[in-house]
Amino acid sequence: MHIGFIEDTLLHGGTQIWVIEAVQYFLERGETVTVLTPGGGWVAGECPKTKTRLITYDWNTVTSKNADTKAKWRDALLDCDLAICTVHPPRDGFHCSIFAAGCIKEG
Repeated sequence: MHIGFIEDTLLHGGTQIWVIEAVQYFLERGETVTVLTPGGGWVAGECPKTKTRLITYDWNTVTSKNADTKAKWRDALLDCDLAICTVHPPRDGFHCSIFAAGCIKEG
């Protein structure tokens, strides 16, 4: 199974720790894992310590939902059998779960 995690924050807290622990759990069981997260965040810094496929984006510009960002998200999630998105409050009319769903649908 190929599992995708979407963690749209730069923070380091309980949710982010859970994501990394879940990633490690699935990797230890032979699953393929992709993590889609902003570059420069805690999760992005932890992923290289694992065999995760890491895809990063700019946290500030993702809210524009431009064609390049859509393509990056679509390509990151295209081969995933399952996408898990942690939930954060919307910002500037952007919500990662809604955006991800649209990118998956396009793919």
